[in-house]
Amino acid sequence: MREKLLCDISWNYVNAIVNHIKSLQEIPIKDKQIQNEISTFRDMMAIWELCRIMYFIKSERYQRLSTDLLTWLNECYPLGEEELNELRDSPNLRNTVTFWSRLYKLILRGLFPQAINFLRSIIMAVEITSDQIINREIIINDIIQSVIKCIKSRPKMSSYDTGLAWRNWLSQCSQLQKSIILENKFLEENFIMILKILSGDPDAILAKSSSWLEGLVALVYHKYPKCETSDVRSTLGPVFIRFSVHPDPTSQALKRIFYQRIDDALSYCKHIDPWLLSHLTDLLCKTDLDETIGGKSLLLHQHREGYLIKFAEPLLTHSTLWQVGFKYLEHCEKFGKVFMEEFVGKIPFDNERKFEKILKICEDNGLKFDEKCIITTMGTKYMQIKRYASTIIYYMRAGKDESLKAICNIFLTQYVESGKIMFSEVLDSIPVDKNSNESVNFLSRYRLYHSLIQDEFYVQAAQVLVECLRSEISPKEFWGVLLFHTVPLMKLGRRKGIKLFEKIHIDEFIYYCSQVLDKRIEDSWLKLVQRMKRWHYKETGYFDISEDLNPVKIECERYKKNLEKNHSV
Repeated sequence: MREKLLCDISWNYVNAIVNHIKSLQEIPIKDKQIQNEISTFRDMMAIWELCRIMYFIKSERYQRLSTDLLTWLNECYPLGEEELNELRDSPNLRNTVTFWSRLYKLILRGLFPQAINFLRSIIMAVEITSDQIINREIIINDIIQSVIKCIKSRPKMSSYDTGLAWRNWLSQCSQLQKSIILENKFLEENFIMILKILSGDPDAILAKSSSWLEGLVALVYHKYPKCETSDVRSTLGPVFIRFSVHPDPTSQALKRIFYQRIDDALSYCKHIDPWLLSHLTDLLCKTDLDETIGGKSLLLHQHREGYLIKFAEPLLTHSTLWQVGFKYLEHCEKFGKVFMEEFVGKIPFDNERKFEKILKICEDNGLKFDEKCIITTMGTKYMQIKRYASTIIYYMRAGKDESLKAICNIFLTQYVESGKIMFSEVLDSIPVDKNSNESVNFLSRYRLYHSLIQDEFYVQAAQVLVECLRSEISPKEFWGVLLFHTVPLMKLGRRKGIKLFEKIHIDEFIYYCSQVLDKRIEDSWLKLVQRMKRWHYKETGYFDISEDLNPVKIECERYKKNLEKNHSV
């Protein structure tokens, strides 16, 4: 299953490269930049496909190495059309050097259907006669037909396993060579040379090859059709005696891939394209689980993450591809998380959709600290524009208790200033439960108290008020506001004979009075009372507020006596 997956990945990469080359070729006017890009992607294609043949895990898609290399050569370095244009105007193809040069290349590259068509094009139509010239033409035609028959009878790959079919075919080629005797020595030499190439004669193959790649692949295909990857190196010596390799990075990389020095090959890929370097190294490492490719130095595996990270870095700062960059880092098991921590906080986010994507990256990769910082930043942004509901939601997600407490104090201050609950709509937008932040919970309970009073549910309102006091969450000076709320409830309870508070509650009220009158908060308490006096009578209809909390104390004594009286009765 894993082998098939890796092979599929390799083919997907190849298809992506091929499709991009096609899209570039379809551009009507190609400037120098487009031409260079096409050339670069062709180089990438050649290197990737050669690595696939030499290193990647085999599957049902792959044939023998010799056939794969031949297909690779013809796809990545196809024959040009210049010679064909020249041949169209030639009156005598048999005696044209260009014709035989083209035919050699077709044979070398295993393009047998085209080679057969070429040979058929020089068969002369003759009538049976005793004329000596016509007899010569018949002999040449017979030789051509014999060569065609020899090409057609070349054993298929499935026949190589026994070796018998292959040996018999080589014997036929040899006999045909010996039988070719012509007055036209030019034709004789060319027919014999074709048969030598077909028979795998190294000197003939290399003599007619136009490059080291063509010579090497033709040598493998015609001389060593059954060779394995490890055998290719032994064929390189004669090739490099005859041919020199161009110093460009692609040629040098291909040479080292054939030598199976993959670390050296990848060092040249650096100069071709960073995508090729990172993705090829990654797939080679996934293929090379037993570390037979990387060798003893293990540089292939050591460099993998570095190449991927270097490729990902420009993506991380890209306005639309930054998520792709993080995907690459996710595949770097050793150093990926370190780079994520460095970059994730630098990504600008101007909307909640992008913000959630960044958070998802943090959650998926265990970046708890960064996640908390990003959420806090988002909350702060909303705080600056006074969108308090969103601010509270994000601060709750980030666990910013102190910041939430500060927001809570803002709303309580607004109440002290106006006597109005101005945070009701904010709380409506926030999911609040018993596990929510204690400051947010306090606001929710305090709003509930006012709602119960308005609906005349006094018993429940008294219970909620006691809970708010006992929580001790609000600033200490605000306890005095809560104590002021007890006064009308205690009066109502005495007047209507409703037991709204217990004796223990009254004792607690007295205790909280002493805490509010603490000298350490005297200034803030006095300022609070002065602000409340501006609206208190108008909003509530009674004057029971003072700096010394005497109205609360007096009513507590009265309520306590009323409780004792009712108890004795």
